[in-house]
Amino acid sequence: MAIQDFRKKLIQVDGSYEAFVDMAVRYVEMTGNYGMVPQIVRYIDENPYANCSDVLHYMVSELRILSCA
Repeated sequence: MAIQDFRKKLIQVDGSYEAFVDMAVRYVEMTGNYGMVPQIVRYIDENPYANCSDVLHYMVSELRILSCA
């Protein structure tokens, strides 16, 4: 999936805001986590009522990205 398509998917998340979208995109680009994009998209698709906080929680707790540890 292209970054622009990933960005569009993030924009569609309930409660989405510019900083949420930018952070998620920059993180997968800057740290080599681009391979996790399909997992994030799958989570969004499988949880149509998830909001941006739910997506961030998934990224941190399940994928262990965005973590300082």
